[in-house]
Amino acid sequence: MMTAGDQGSRQSDHRLVCKVREAHPEAIDAFLARLTCLPALVRGRAKEIGHQLTPNEVEEIVQNTFLVLWRKLDTYDGSSKLETWTYGIVVFEVFKARSIWVRATRNSELDEEMLPPQQDSTVAADEEAIEAALDRLGPPGDEIVRLKHFEGLTFEEISKRLAMPAKTVMSNYYRVLDRLRVLLRSEQPEDR
Repeated sequence: MMTAGDQGSRQSDHRLVCKVREAHPEAIDAFLARLTCLPALVRGRAKEIGHQLTPNEVEEIVQNTFLVLWRKLDTYDGSSKLETWTYGIVVFEVFKARSIWVRATRNSELDEEMLPPQQDSTVAADEEAIEAALDRLGPPGDEIVRLKHFEGLTFEEISKRLAMPAKTVMSNYYRVLDRLRVLLRSEQPEDR
């Protein structure tokens, strides 16, 4: 249940983001202060998926997340708290970085000529596992996650496309991410 304080907080976040987009210096300072949580969010998300990050990796993901946030700033509509909206981007950026690092590690450890031609990269296997898990979860959650992460749509855009209230889209999205995380952990081979 949403409280009046939650709604006021989200409205306040929306006003802050609007002022940032208008380049108000004090709003930019306040926005940057709110984003000091990024390193902790990145480390926490990486730990959830079993990946220990170096300080350089954390910094790289924080920078990438910040760039995505800055590019998508005009899509923030205040339907969630700023940190919640940011966390959705962190989840995707950590997954993307992990996939790249896993592939790089595998490529440096194995000579490409020794791999059988039919062997896919770890990233392709991860993507296949995610696709299979999404298929198992079914609609509407699977479609919401695909639209959010593969097409880069906002919750509002997804809401319009699926003719569903934005709050329903958001609750389905976070519910499916939790279920997806459980499914992927249960299907992960022991030697990984």
